Amino acid sequence: MTVKERTKPQVATMNAVHDLPVLVARDKGFFKDEGLDLEFVTTPGMAQATTSHFVKFDSVFDRPLDSVYNEGGIDQYRMCEWGIMKRAVEANTQGLRGRKIVALGASMSKFAIVVARDSKYYEPEMLKDKPIAVTPNNGSDFTTLKMMEGFLAPEHVKRTNAGSMLKRLEAVRDGKVAAASLMEPWISVAQKWGLRILIESHSTRSEAAGDDLDGPTLKRMFRAQARAVEFIEKDPTPFIHYFIRETGGLLEPHEFQTWRLLHAAPQPYTRERFEDTYNWTVKWNMTTTARGSSATRLAQDKGGDHHETLIRHHCGTTGHRVRRFRLFVHAVVRLGLDHAHRRHRRHGQLQPHRRRQLESARRCHRRRQGQGRISPHE
Repeated sequence: MTVKERTKPQVATMNAVHDLPVLVARDKGFFKDEGLDLEFVTTPGMAQATTSHFVKFDSVFDRPLDSVYNEGGIDQYRMCEWGIMKRAVEANTQGLRGRKIVALGASMSKFAIVVARDSKYYEPEMLKDKPIAVTPNNGSDFTTLKMMEGFLAPEHVKRTNAGSMLKRLEAVRDGKVAAASLMEPWISVAQKWGLRILIESHSTRSEAAGDDLDGPTLKRMFRAQARAVEFIEKDPTPFIHYFIRETGGLLEPHEFQTWRLLHAAPQPYTRERFEDTYNWTVKWNMTTTARGSSATRLAQDKGGDHHETLIRHHCGTTGHRVRRFRLFVHAVVRLGLDHAHRRHRRHGQLQPHRRRQLESARRCHRRRQGQGRISPHE
């Protein structure tokens, strides 16, 4: 795939719930203070009242933001942690433009599962086998699973696509679906309409970037976001107009529930965090189980400190599992040969073929010790 030539880094903005620190840093000039000349590209998001509910959902890579990224029109963006991880894994397997997971994002605002005012569902477990409207393979989908897995077995958690936040809110109101997963400002709209909240949870975002952005540039971008977070956390009121605009007039500023907003400076993305998130999504069959000879790779930018630990491409954990299995087999074989050695020493001379097997196993064991792959005590 050929990426378009660019003169400056291109940063995506979509939903305010994901991008508020970026929007504030842009409008207050914090990026420029860091010496950055960025271009901001706005893409349709499911939180915007104007978004068509006929967006393609068959593949995450057909959606507006992902399509623009694949064509080279965006270099850096953010969305829910699970969605970023899914795209980073599956873009590699599909031969698409690579994505790097470069940080845990600054936004951790809430999702909520809501039901109609007169609904007979009063607690999450009562939604057993009932359709919950989400955006497939996006934050509302993943966070719904996160919230519901403590109440229901996976086979009883049912999700469906009802379109944008506004469309799914209308579907709940009109009795077309049992419940919907929403984020702000649409949770506030749901409360204004008298809908009932069953459960809500914070949802972490991740930052993704292409190979064109280096560690020092990303560090300055995240430093500008961290500065914006300080302003937001002191008083979010001056910035709620970003959310109100997305509702298309359905919400007044005083009706927006700012207490649901939560932000912190971007943080490094660790190997342990990735493995935990990847395994969780595989458990829910939300991510392709990548196969291949290369294992998880965590790259670090040249000359960077630990905050510049940037990127992960994932090609599966098969290699680790194979190595563990081989160690297990090796230990079993060695145990069996040692047992044979002791038995033959009790009953007479070790047979020649047993002696060869034992010496071969010992040589292999010493060689693996020399390579540091097993400890001397294994």
